[in-house]
Amino acid sequence: MDSSQIGKRAWSYAGVLQDAGLSCFEYVEQLTLLLFLKMADQLTEQPYNRAPIVPPKLGWKARLPPDGAALEDQYRLSLEKLGVKPGMLGVIFKGARCEINNPARLRSRGDIASKNQHRFSQKDLSHRFSQKENSIL
Repeated sequence: MDSSQIGKRAWSYAGVLQDAGLSCFEYVEQLTLLLFLKMADQLTEQPYNRAPIVPPKLGWKARLPPDGAALEDQYRLSLEKLGVKPGMLGVIFKGARCEINNPARLRSRGDIASKNQHRFSQKDLSHRFSQKENSIL
Protein backbone atom coordinates (compact mmCIF):
# COMPACT_ATOMS: atom_id res chain seq x y z
CA MET A 1 0.00 0.00 0.00
CA ASP A 2 1.55 3.32 -1.04
CA SER A 3 1.07 6.77 0.50
CA SER A 4 -1.72 7.80 -1.90
CA GLN A 5 -3.68 4.63 -1.07
CA ILE A 6 -3.33 5.37 2.64
CA GLY A 7 -4.63 8.89 2.03
CA LYS A 8 -7.65 7.60 0.10
CA ARG A 9 -8.37 5.02 2.77
CA ALA A 10 -8.04 7.57 5.56
CA TRP A 11 -10.46 9.99 3.90
CA SER A 12 -12.96 7.19 3.28
CA TYR A 13 -13.61 7.19 7.05
CA ALA A 14 -14.22 10.93 7.25
CA GLY A 15 -17.96 10.68 6.61
CA VAL A 16 -18.42 8.08 9.35
CA LEU A 17 -16.62 10.27 11.87
CA GLN A 18 -18.47 13.37 10.75
CA ASP A 19 -21.70 11.50 11.46
CA ALA A 20 -20.28 10.77 14.92
CA GLY A 21 -19.82 14.50 15.54
CA LEU A 22 -16.15 15.00 14.63
CA SER A 23 -15.19 17.94 12.50
CA CYS A 24 -12.78 17.53 9.61
CA PHE A 25 -10.09 19.24 11.72
CA GLU A 26 -10.64 16.88 14.66
CA TYR A 27 -10.50 13.87 12.34
CA VAL A 28 -7.25 15.00 10.72
CA GLU A 29 -5.76 15.77 14.13
CA GLN A 30 -6.59 12.31 15.51
CA LEU A 31 -5.32 10.57 12.40
CA THR A 32 -2.09 12.60 12.50
CA LEU A 33 -1.45 11.66 16.14
CA LEU A 34 -2.04 7.97 15.42
CA LEU A 35 0.19 8.02 12.34
CA PHE A 36 2.94 9.81 14.30
CA LEU A 37 2.83 7.06 16.94
CA LYS A 38 2.91 4.37 14.24
CA MET A 39 5.84 5.90 12.38
CA ALA A 40 7.81 6.52 15.58
CA ASP A 41 7.29 2.88 16.56
CA GLN A 42 8.36 1.60 13.17
CA LEU A 43 11.68 3.44 13.49
CA THR A 44 12.55 1.18 16.45
CA GLU A 45 12.36 -1.91 14.22
CA GLN A 46 14.44 -3.33 11.38
CA PRO A 47 16.12 -1.84 9.38
CA TYR A 48 16.25 1.37 11.44
CA ASN A 49 16.76 0.05 15.00
CA ARG A 50 16.65 3.54 16.48
CA ALA A 51 16.06 4.32 20.12
CA PRO A 52 12.38 5.04 20.78
CA ILE A 53 11.39 8.70 20.63
CA VAL A 54 8.04 7.85 22.26
CA PRO A 55 8.18 5.90 25.53
CA PRO A 56 7.00 2.35 24.74
CA LYS A 57 4.27 2.40 27.42
CA LEU A 58 2.77 5.44 25.65
CA GLY A 59 3.45 4.46 22.06
CA TRP A 60 1.85 2.58 19.21
CA LYS A 61 2.14 -0.94 20.58
CA ALA A 62 0.64 0.10 23.93
CA ARG A 63 -2.67 0.78 22.18
CA LEU A 64 -2.85 -2.57 20.42
CA PRO A 65 -3.81 -5.00 23.22
CA PRO A 66 -6.62 -3.02 24.92
CA ASP A 67 -10.09 -3.06 23.48
CA GLY A 68 -13.34 -1.27 24.24
CA ALA A 69 -13.28 1.34 27.00
CA ALA A 70 -9.76 0.23 28.04
CA LEU A 71 -8.46 1.25 24.59
CA GLU A 72 -10.04 4.68 24.86
CA ASP A 73 -8.66 5.13 28.40
CA GLN A 74 -5.17 4.02 27.33
CA TYR A 75 -5.11 6.36 24.33
CA ARG A 76 -6.40 9.30 26.39
CA LEU A 77 -3.77 8.68 29.11
CA SER A 78 -1.00 8.36 26.50
CA LEU A 79 -1.96 11.70 24.93
CA GLU A 80 -2.02 13.41 28.33
CA LYS A 81 1.37 12.03 29.36
CA LEU A 82 2.99 12.74 25.98
CA GLY A 83 1.71 16.33 26.17
CA VAL A 84 3.82 17.04 29.26
CA LYS A 85 7.03 15.42 28.02
CA PRO A 86 10.00 17.75 27.60
CA GLY A 87 11.17 18.90 24.20
CA MET A 88 9.51 18.61 20.84
CA LEU A 89 7.54 15.50 21.82
CA GLY A 90 5.68 17.54 24.45
CA VAL A 91 5.12 20.33 21.93
CA ILE A 92 3.61 17.92 19.39
CA PHE A 93 1.19 16.39 21.89
CA LYS A 94 0.48 19.43 24.08
CA GLY A 95 -3.26 19.83 24.44
CA ALA A 96 -3.97 16.69 22.40
CA ARG A 97 -7.22 15.02 23.37
CA CYS A 98 -8.92 11.83 22.36
CA GLU A 99 -11.80 13.13 20.25
CA ILE A 100 -12.90 9.67 19.15
CA ASN A 101 -15.30 8.68 21.93
CA ASN A 102 -16.29 5.35 20.48
CA PRO A 103 -13.67 2.63 21.07
CA ALA A 104 -14.69 0.75 17.91
CA ARG A 105 -14.04 3.87 15.83
CA LEU A 106 -10.75 4.50 17.66
CA ARG A 107 -9.68 0.93 16.87
CA SER A 108 -10.58 1.31 13.19
CA ARG A 109 -8.73 4.65 12.86
CA GLY A 110 -5.64 3.03 14.28
CA ASP A 111 -6.13 0.14 11.88
CA ILE A 112 -5.69 2.53 8.93
CA ALA A 113 -1.96 2.28 9.54
CA SER A 114 -1.80 -0.98 11.45
CA LYS A 115 1.29 -3.11 11.16
CA ASN A 116 -0.59 -5.83 9.29
CA GLN A 117 -1.90 -3.43 6.67
CA HIS A 118 0.96 -1.04 6.02
CA ARG A 119 4.60 -0.44 6.74
CA PHE A 120 5.92 2.94 5.78
CA SER A 121 8.72 2.80 3.25
CA GLN A 122 12.25 3.78 4.12
CA LYS A 123 11.79 6.87 1.92
CA ASP A 124 8.61 7.86 3.85
CA LEU A 125 10.32 7.52 7.22
CA SER A 126 13.56 9.17 6.15
CA HIS A 127 11.65 12.15 4.79
CA ARG A 128 9.38 12.59 7.80
CA PHE A 129 11.87 11.77 10.56
CA SER A 130 15.17 13.23 9.44
CA GLN A 131 18.23 13.09 11.70
CA LYS A 132 17.64 16.73 12.59
CA GLU A 133 14.07 16.06 13.76
CA ASN A 134 15.17 13.04 15.78
CA SER A 135 17.82 15.09 17.57
CA ILE A 136 15.12 17.61 18.56
CA LEU A 137 12.87 14.87 19.87
